[in-house]
Parts: sequence; C-alpha cells; structure tokens
Amino acid sequence: MIPITYTTWPKVGKERKEELWQYVMAHFVVDPKSRKQTIQSIGTKWRNVKHTLYRDYIETQKNDPEEKKILLNPPLKYPFLKKEDWKLFVSQRTSKQWEETSKKAKKVRAHHKYNHHLSRKGYARLTTEIMQETGLEEEEIDRAMLWKRARELN
Repeated sequence: MIPITYTTWPKVGKERKEELWQYVMAHFVVDPKSRKQTIQSIGTKWRNVKHTLYRDYIETQKNDPEEKKILLNPPLKYPFLKKEDWKLFVSQRTSKQWEETSKKAKKVRAHHKYNHHLSRKGYARLTTEIMQETGLEEEEIDRAMLWKRARELN
C-alpha cells in the first residue's frame, strides 16, 4: 500500500497513513488509542521490507555489470512491485548519496557496545518479571537495574 519509492517513513504523507489506519481498523479489532503505535509498527515493517529487497537483490548485484541487468525488473517473489517503482528504488539505492548515508549509519551502529536482549518482552514485562523474582514493588525498581538486566545474555 506504500510504494518503496519514498526515501523515509516521515516522507509518507499523513493522508496515506490515515488510509493505512482506516484499513487496519476495517480488518482488525484494534483499540483506537493504539493508532500511533500501529502506524509506527507499519513504518518499521515497511523499512524492513526495503532493507530485505536491497540486501537480497541489489547489494549483491550492483557492482557486477552482468548481474546488474537483473536489476531492470522487480523480483518475481514480490509481484506487487511496479516496474517503474523498482527502477526508481534501484537508482536510489545505488546512488552516491545513499552509499554515504549507509556508511554513516553503519559507522554509528558500530559504536553500539551494549545491545539489549529483550526481544519482544520489552521493559514493562521485564519489570513484572523482576517484581515476581525479587518481591520488589514497581517504584523500587530503578532504571539502572532495568538497563543492566535488558543487556544480559540469557
């Protein structure tokens, strides 16, 4: 429903996001209070699809002239991709500007020393878990304890 030609999620217009929300409301039972979280989740998944497309189809073939011919058509696995959108996406992802942005992001990511290992649990369920294990009240659990526990390898 959202073309891959948008460079970032914030560039997707409010009208498009409202259409997405209306679609979700029509097809799922969702609390209207969760609108922001739902739209953010859709944005994350949209970005992940774009990354997968780049990783699996563009990154491996962009430097080989013979392989580059394959990039003229969208992958058969994704029949919803329009040919013109695919061409624009490939040109965006092979541009110098995108390469520089990607290098910059990889450099920043390389500095991360302490990755959390909560997966889908989140801090709320971690807090509940600590309360059950220790008998502490929620107010007694400080942020430092949560931060350390979130980064422990289990």
